[in-house]
This record gives sequence, C-alpha cells and structure tokens, in this order.
Amino acid sequence: MSPGCPEEKATFRVGESPYAPVRQPARSLSAGPENPVTPHGRLDAKQNELQAVREDIKAIRPPAAAFENALNEVQKKRLATFAPK
Repeated sequence: MSPGCPEEKATFRVGESPYAPVRQPARSLSAGPENPVTPHGRLDAKQNELQAVREDIKAIRPPAAAFENALNEVQKKRLATFAPK
C-alpha cells in the first residue's frame, strides 16, 4: 500500500473467491437489533427477511428462465432430474 491510502479489508467469505463481486444482502432489519425482543419486532424482522427472499427470487427468475430456454430437450430432461419433488 502506498502512503496515504487506507488499507482495504477483504470482503469475501471463506470458500469464496476474493475476485468474485461481493453481493450485499437485500435485507435490512429495521426492527432494531439483530435479535428483536418484542413479538412485534420479531414479526417486522421476519417480514423484512421474507421480502428480501422475494426480491432475490425476482432477480433470479429471468436469468434462470433464459438459461433453461437455451437448453435442448435432452439437457432439459437431465436438469429436471435435479428438481425437488
């Protein structure tokens, strides 16, 4: 590092590539601390968590559909063997 440059910390998890882009989670718990104490706080936190999952699913669907549409019939059958039952 050169003088005057702040030292950067690694922002990747164990097992992840340090060169992969870091994706910030969509969720933010507006209910307060990580472990809300009140029932209302826990409901708010769970609602925020479910909303984040919904947003993640919306983000994944178009690329997944494009990928599946690019497959031929044999590849689609092989992919279907991995689908949950």
